[in-house]
Amino acid sequence: MLIAAWGSGCGEDDGGGGLGAGTHTAGDGGPEARSPIDICKAMNADLCERLYTCFRHADSRDLERWLRFQDPATCAVAVSDGVCPDIAYAVEEDRINLYLDGTEDCGATLLRLSCDDVIQIFVGNVAGRVPCPELFVGTRAKGEDCIHAAECGEEAAQCSGNGRCSGALGGDSYERECTASSSSECDGLACLPLNPNLQRRAGMCTAPCEGHWDCGEGAVCADLEAGQLCLSTCRRDTDCAGGFVCVEANDEGDKVCFVRTG
Repeated sequence: MLIAAWGSGCGEDDGGGGLGAGTHTAGDGGPEARSPIDICKAMNADLCERLYTCFRHADSRDLERWLRFQDPATCAVAVSDGVCPDIAYAVEEDRINLYLDGTEDCGATLLRLSCDDVIQIFVGNVAGRVPCPELFVGTRAKGEDCIHAAECGEEAAQCSGNGRCSGALGGDSYERECTASSSSECDGLACLPLNPNLQRRAGMCTAPCEGHWDCGEGAVCADLEAGQLCLSTCRRDTDCAGGFVCVEANDEGDKVCFVRTG
């Protein structure tokens, strides 16, 4: 089992519609005339519209209970009230740059998301990662303070629990040995201590992923004894670097780069 190797130290609806609704183009008071908070709300309206074309109420019941909404309109309000004021403030403070030219492309992209992707993007949005990162581009570098992941400039970056931006996250980020004293060198700013193992690794770089659902390309969020943490995916030992090996993560046969204990 994997867990044997883990160490123990580890508002109101404004009726604005969405970006893809054809109501926010430059010719009718469009992107140039809209504030950051309006753009954020419109983006969420498109995302919620797509969510409800993919799932029946029964399928989205847990989300509805969590955020207290019951249709696309109240969904957009619930999500926007939680994140848009902070996103707009970050734009004002130059912690996020807003690029208006991509508003129509953003709306069209959200409205044709695959149903496999829409739930992941939706939950990531609630956690502070905007659905269209080409519109809201973070300016904060790795290690700099943040409130939301959208403020962090590197690809798939997170705003860690101690309010600092991670580096660019992806599968390679979690195939590095580390110690507690070198955790700041990890892309995810976290080092997972390991119990004695055959690979003689003291610890491995990781990133907390609870509520974020995004560890970067080539990685998964694993639900383990030490918490929900990012690990690199693999098919065979040769896929793993840093002295780690490919092991089964669960009963479904998913594999990740880790260590063996026996």
